[in-house]
Amino acid sequence: MLDNVKESKGLFLKVATDEVSFGDIAKTFTAVTGKKASHIKVPLEGFAKKAEPYPDAPANFAAGPDAHRDEASMTWVENFTPWWRYWGGQVVEKRDFKLLDKIHPNRIKSLQEWMEKNKYDGTRRNILKNSEDLKRMAEGQKKAGSII
Repeated sequence: MLDNVKESKGLFLKVATDEVSFGDIAKTFTAVTGKKASHIKVPLEGFAKKAEPYPDAPANFAAGPDAHRDEASMTWVENFTPWWRYWGGQVVEKRDFKLLDKIHPNRIKSLQEWMEKNKYDGTRRNILKNSEDLKRMAEGQKKAGSII
């Protein structure tokens, strides 16, 4: 935006790299990594139980298992369920990719380009800082009976 002020001045710029479906992600993963991938639709409830940082994690799970909770608190699952239903249902606001290309001609324009540029090889890695530590801490505290 700063390199092309005339094009971006006064805009509420809605950015994205690409619009891809889950099937597109699987195909691109296979093309880039050489590892077979497929998309299997899983009910949100089943996915959420496996994806949450630890059972009944609060939405602010990074604060740790002993973070203050009250009647206004949400669990991680309650917090992310609406977002996943929206994104997983491919209810997305369209982006003006021609405008984005004009403003930032060297932007990464596809999932494949991003994977190749970042030497993505499909190796599973934690993306949330300290999530494994928090899971271990929560498991230990749950066993000790100290999680609210």
